[in-house]
Amino acid sequence: MEPVAEKSYTWTQTVDSITITIPMRRVAASKVDVYLSETYIKVNATSIKLVVVLDLFKAIQYRSPKNRTQMHDDGLELYLQKAESEEWPQLCYAGPKEELRKRREESIAREKQEEEERAQKTEKAKRGMGDEAYKAYADSADAQRKQIQAKKAEEKTKAEQDVYETLEKLETASEVQRPLVAQVRSSASQDIFADGDIRLASTVVAPAKVREQAIHKIGFTEKKYPLLAARETQLKEPPLPKAAMQAMDKQGEPLSFEEKNPLWLKEKGDNFFNNNDFVSALNAYTKSLEGDSGFLKCYLNRATCYLKVRAYKNCIQDCDKIEELLGKQKKDDDAEFYEKMAMRAYVKKAAALCWMGQIDEALKYYEKALEFNSRMSEAEADTLKNDIARIKMRSESSKKKEEADKLLMDAKLLEALEAYKAIPNHANEYIYANMSLAYLKLGSYEQCIECVEKALLIVRSFQKDTYSFEPDHKLEVKLLLRRGKSFDALKRYKEAKSDLDFCVMYEPGNAEAVGLLKVVQQNLNTQILKETKEAGQKLQAEKKFAEALEKYEQCLKVTKREVSLDNISIYINKIGCLLSLGKHDKAIQDSEAAIRLIQKYKLSLIHISEPTRLLSISYAVFCLKKKKKKKK
Repeated sequence: MEPVAEKSYTWTQTVDSITITIPMRRVAASKVDVYLSETYIKVNATSIKLVVVLDLFKAIQYRSPKNRTQMHDDGLELYLQKAESEEWPQLCYAGPKEELRKRREESIAREKQEEEERAQKTEKAKRGMGDEAYKAYADSADAQRKQIQAKKAEEKTKAEQDVYETLEKLETASEVQRPLVAQVRSSASQDIFADGDIRLASTVVAPAKVREQAIHKIGFTEKKYPLLAARETQLKEPPLPKAAMQAMDKQGEPLSFEEKNPLWLKEKGDNFFNNNDFVSALNAYTKSLEGDSGFLKCYLNRATCYLKVRAYKNCIQDCDKIEELLGKQKKDDDAEFYEKMAMRAYVKKAAALCWMGQIDEALKYYEKALEFNSRMSEAEADTLKNDIARIKMRSESSKKKEEADKLLMDAKLLEALEAYKAIPNHANEYIYANMSLAYLKLGSYEQCIECVEKALLIVRSFQKDTYSFEPDHKLEVKLLLRRGKSFDALKRYKEAKSDLDFCVMYEPGNAEAVGLLKVVQQNLNTQILKETKEAGQKLQAEKKFAEALEKYEQCLKVTKREVSLDNISIYINKIGCLLSLGKHDKAIQDSEAAIRLIQKYKLSLIHISEPTRLLSISYAVFCLKKKKKKKK
C-alpha cells in the first residue's frame, strides 16, 4: 500500500518530538488501529475506510512512555518522541519503492524481535516473582508459627508457677507435711496433675480456702490495622467496617485506604502529570482536595494542570484559593515554604492572565512574584525577568499594531503594510494575520501565504503538548481561510482543499468556508479528471491497456459517472481497452452503460417547455432548430 497523498495530514515538530494530526470526523477511538515501529506508522480507520501509511524520515522511540495517541475534534493526534534530538527536514522518507519496502520490513522485523524478547523477560520475571513471593509467604508463616508457640509456652509456664505458689500457701496454712509439691516439681511429665497425685491430695489435704480474685493480663500480637475486624485465618482478606463499605468506586468496589489518602492521591496525580495525562491528574488532585481542603501543594499542582488544558479561569480560581489560605496561616513557623507557595501562585496566575489577553494585569502579578526573588534560584529569577521583558515588548507592539489596524480599516493597504513592518519585534501572530489580509486584498497571494505560515507557526508552538485542548480556533480558521483563497487563486487546488477542510472541521457553520470548499472541490475534480484522462490516453496510445483501464476507472470515480460528454468519451476509450485485452463480457456491460448515458444526455438537451413527444421526434425537432440557428 502506498503512503497517503501529501496534505492528508499535518505535522509539527520540536527538537525532541513530532506531532501528527490526521483529520477524522465521527470516528470512535476504538475503531482506529495504530501500529508503530522505529520508522513506520500505519493508521487504519475501518469505519471510514481510511488507511494512512507513513515511512518516517528518521527513527522514533516507539515504546517511549511519553508517546501519546488521542482522538480530538480535529482528528487523531499522534505525539511521538524522536530517537535523536534534531530537526527533521521532512516527515516522510523519500526514496525508491523497493528501498521503502525493504526499510519498512526491517523496521517491522526489529519491532517483532523486541516484542518477543520483552515477552520472554516478562515471563521470566513473573516466574521469579512467584518463587520469591512463595518463599516470603512461607518465611512469614513460619515466623508467625514460632511466635505463637513461644507465647503459648510462656503462658503455660506462668500458669504452672501460679499453681505451685497456690499449693505452697495451702500447705503452710494446714501445717500438713505433704510430698505432693516436691513430687509434682520433680515429675518429668508435662501434665500438671497425675491421677495418683489427685487421690493423695483428696486423702491428706484439708479443704482449700477460696482463692482471692486476681487479674491475669494476656498479651497478643498488635494488629496492623486497628480499625479492621480480626481475621479467623491469615488466608482470608479482613472484612471492611461499615464506614469503609460506604465509600465505593464507580464499579461498586470498596475504596482502599490509599485511595482515600490525600497525600497518596496527590502523588498519583503527579505521576499522571509527568506522563502528560492532564485530565487524569486533575481528577486525582480534585479527589485529594476533597479529603484535605487545605492542601496547598495540591491546589498549586491543579492550577498547573488547568494551565496546561487551557482552563485559565479555573487556574486563577485555584491561585486565589492559595492566596486566601496563606492569609490564614501563621507564617512564622515556616516562612520560606509559604513565600515560595505565594511566589509560584502569582506566576501561574500571571501566565493565565496573559493567555486571556489581560497583559497589564498579568504584569502586576509578575512584579509581585519578583518580590520573592530571595526564595528563587538565580536561573529562576533570570527566567522570570526575561518573561516580564518579553511581555512588556508584546504590550508595546500591540499598541503600535492598533495604529496600523486603523490604516487597514481605512483600506490604506500599502501604508498599513509599511506600518506593520516598522513595528519593532513584530513577531506577533496578529500582526502577521493582518498583513496576510492586506496582501490578499492586494492580490499578492504568495506574500499572503508566507504571512499565514509565519502566524500559524507561532500559534501552533504555544504549549505544543496541549494544543489539542484549545477550545477556540477562530484565529486559525481565519488564517487557513485566507491561505485557502490564495491557493485557489493560484490554482493549487489540493492545498486549498486541505486548508478549507480544516476550516470546516473547526467551524462547521462557517458558510464562507463551506461555499468555497464546494467550488475548490469542483475545480480539483476537473483538474484531476483532465490529468488522469490525458494519462490514460497516453497509456492507451502506448498499448498499455491494463494501466490505461485503471486511469479511466479513476476518472469515472471522480465524476461519479455523471451525465456528460467527458464521461461518454471515457466509456468509449475504456471499451476500446477492454476489447484489446479480450474482455468481451466486460466490454458489453460498459457498452450498455455508455448507451444509457448517451440516452440520458439526449434527454437533457430537450427543452423542458416542449410538449411531450416520442423521443425520436423530439430529438429531430431539436436538431432542426439547431440547424436553423446556425444558418441565421
